Amino acid sequence: MAIKLPFTLQVLMLGILGVLLQEIVLDIIFPAWLPVPHVLVVFLVLLGFSEHTLRGCLLVFCLGFLLDLNAGNLLGPWAGAFMVTFVLLAVLAQRIYVDSVLTLVAMVSLADFVTTTVYYGLVTFVPENFVFAGGKQSPWIMIALQALVSGLFAPVVARFCKFSTVHNKVSTGFRNQYAHEGKGLW
Repeated sequence: MAIKLPFTLQVLMLGILGVLLQEIVLDIIFPAWLPVPHVLVVFLVLLGFSEHTLRGCLLVFCLGFLLDLNAGNLLGPWAGAFMVTFVLLAVLAQRIYVDSVLTLVAMVSLADFVTTTVYYGLVTFVPENFVFAGGKQSPWIMIALQALVSGLFAPVVARFCKFSTVHNKVSTGFRNQYAHEGKGLW
């Protein structure tokens, strides 16, 4: 007998699994010169495309806060960066075709670039707390490379989410679900 969990709890549990996957499993699999994809940014994009409500905002904040807790030094920059990106995605999702794998790859790459750039901007206000994982490379090159890797990894994570409510909401499409009702964040 399968247990049906509420949507909010499903997303939070997927977030915890995503952090574990990103920080433990993928960190071992990926070579040192290649950034590990941001699994939670894929969840951020899926929520940005489907959940344009206060609940979506709170879930995205919680996902960002999970990364802040994992980072261990500052609380808030990832949560803030996730919120900024979520608002941008909520606006974009109403204007683009969201059911394409190519759109998912492009949006995750763009969202990862925006999220990491906002995070980098927020953290540089406290420079002693920030050590860029790329070492001597330019942070912009590493941010762009990580955005590309996250985008290419997005279909794998989205396929994993096929069994969750998150994927079901995205696969039906925001426009199909809310087009006639006028619902949404805006």
